[in-house]
This record gives sequence, C-alpha cells and structure tokens, in this order.
Amino acid sequence: MIEERVCLPIAAVVAALALPASALGGTPPTAVISAPTDGEVFWQGETVETEFACDDPDGDAAVVSCVDDEGHTSDVATLDTTTVGNAQTYTVKATDSDGVESPVASISYDVVPEPVCADDAPTIPYGTADTPLAFACDSTWETMVIDPPAHGTLALTDPSDPEATVDSGTGAITLTPAATTGITYTPTPGHTGGDVIHYRATKGALSSSDGTIAIFVTAPAGGGGDAGGGGDGGGGAPPPNFGIDEPDAPGIGLPPIPSLPSLGGGSGGSTSGNIPTAFGTSTGVTLKPTSIRVTPRGTFTLPLRNANPFAVTGTLTVTGAFRTNRKGRRVPQLRTRDPEILLEGRETTKLTLSLDDDAMRLLEARRKLKVIAELRIQDVERTTRKVRDRFVLRAPKRP
Repeated sequence: MIEERVCLPIAAVVAALALPASALGGTPPTAVISAPTDGEVFWQGETVETEFACDDPDGDAAVVSCVDDEGHTSDVATLDTTTVGNAQTYTVKATDSDGVESPVASISYDVVPEPVCADDAPTIPYGTADTPLAFACDSTWETMVIDPPAHGTLALTDPSDPEATVDSGTGAITLTPAATTGITYTPTPGHTGGDVIHYRATKGALSSSDGTIAIFVTAPAGGGGDAGGGGDGGGGAPPPNFGIDEPDAPGIGLPPIPSLPSLGGGSGGSTSGNIPTAFGTSTGVTLKPTSIRVTPRGTFTLPLRNANPFAVTGTLTVTGAFRTNRKGRRVPQLRTRDPEILLEGRETTKLTLSLDDDAMRLLEARRKLKVIAELRIQDVERTTRKVRDRFVLRAPKRP
C-alpha cells in the first residue's frame, strides 16, 4: 500500500484550521504607522512622507516584508494625495519568514484642493493714501491671512465688518469668505520704491502657498523721497531697501550689473552698476519646490519667481544629508550651488543644478533626501539677505 503525503505551508494550515499563529508556537508580526496620524487633512498634490515600522515579536526570524498598500517600503513611501476626497485610507502590513501576516495598520485622511492666491504688482503715485488692493484666492478656504507691509499700512474700508479682524500687535488682517470690507494701502510718509504684501488661504491647519502683492511707489517730481540717488553732485536720500528687514551675514561680493537700468536717483548722482535689489519672502521673490525628481545625469530644476518690478541678483545653495563630523559639527554630504543668479523684474524661471557622483550614490541608496535651498542676495548697502525653503529630492526612476 502506497501512502501519499501532502505538505502545505504553515500559513495555509493556519488559514485552513482558523488557528492563530500562536497556536503553532509563533506570534504574528506587527505593523505601526507613526506618521501621518489618523484624520489629518492635506492639499491635493502635496508631498506627504509616511513613516512606519514592522516587528516580529518572536525574535527568531526577521520580518520578511514590511510594505504599504502600494508595495513601498518606509524609506520611499509617500501618501497618495492625487485625488480629492474624504476618508481615504493608507495601510501597512508585515509578513514574517513563516508567511504569517500582521494585522493591517491603517489610517484615514482627507485630500482637499489647495487654493491659488493671485499675484498683483500695482504702481502707486508718491503721496497717495488709501489705495484699494485686490486679494483673491480660488477654491474653498476658511480664512485669508494678509501680512502687513514693511513700508506702509493696511486698513479696512469697513472696520465694523464682523468677518474681518486686524491684529493689534502685528497689523495682520484675517478675513473669512463672508467678509465684504475692502482693504487699502498707504505708504509710510516719504517712502518710495518697493513694498511687498504676502497673503495666503488657510483650511484647518493647512496654509496655501503665498500670493504676492508687489507694490512700487513712484518718486515725487524732482527726485525727492526715499529713493533719491546719491553721488557728489546729487541730492536725495540713499536708495531704498525695497522691504528687506532681516539682515543676515556680511556681503557676499556680488558683481554689479551695469547693463540694467537703476531705479530712482537724484539729480547729478550716478547709480550705474549699483542697482537697488531685494530678496526674501517679504520682498516678492519666491522658491516653491515640494518634491523634485533628479535625472539619471544628476541634474534637477528649481522654479524661481520674482514678482518685483525690479531685478534681483544672488546665489542659490542646496544642501542635505547632514552628518556630524569629528569636531561635532553638522556638515552636509550633499551640496550644490549656482553662484550667479539674475532675475529680471516680474520674471519666472527654472534653475538647473547638478549633483556630484558622491551625492548621486547617496541619493540612489536612500531613494529620497530632504534638502534645504537657500537663496542669498546682496542689497545696495552690502548687507546679505536670505530666504530658505525645504523640499525632497527623489532618485531617478529605476528602469
């Protein structure tokens, strides 16, 4: 008599007998999602990195698989925010070497469209008070927050509007969609040149990208006011700083740009090659990357926009993958820079940078790196100004 035997995987036996894995001497692995948390809300298209981990309490064989619902491991996983909708789910599951699966870890999240706030660049005659300004954000939002300008004041045309509030300390204005009041701008007495207002829409804890109102106040007849030129033969005050209010490090020695016209200037003085420039989140130059894919050649592009009516010059440096050296100092393993940036007034462009071989190997190994972009500009007073933004560099797609 011939006896037949059939061997089944342990996981199949567990399923067939409806027995827990512990009945066979083992404990199921575990999966935990640490970020984001359950119930959060995100903008459509926002890059949201997830963090999760799996463990095998048995302590014998390591977890064989620890992936999310798209098959991604924790080092490259991101939330799917491509589709607007409520109560979307994100799951993670672990599998151990015996084929036993963990209970599914799950969170729920909402995706809403991000409002786009319009830019504007009005020109205001010198000495003009209470100029109406337009602020507009599309899509659905709960509040609009308007930052105060550096060289002027904002006012409500209807201070009694219950849907509008003015912060008594900062001067920032907050509106709801039901607000009917208008908003006006009055420059500081004697001010000419640039001033910038940033504003954004909010929904819950989310804030949209900024809209920018880049104001230019003309000089009075005869060249007086803040923006007067200089030189031995000319009157007037020094050139304006166009809303720059946060000095940083010493000047970086950027060369003059004699081919561009200067702004302002009194009679007799020359400002050729000494152009009033401005830079920073309070001055209308914005860098808004989120997640950028590096090409197989090691290059990537950054969008840069100058909403000001005047030119800016500066440097751009991108750093990331910081480590602590022997002296206890944090140093970047990834660093690339563009030493000479020139943006004409109201210009939008893309800057292309390159990674060296070491940085590319590091990016290929980790698949994504959080980096910092820092833009610096030198004003006419030889003071360096800067703005920083964070984003994610992603490795080239695998063939």
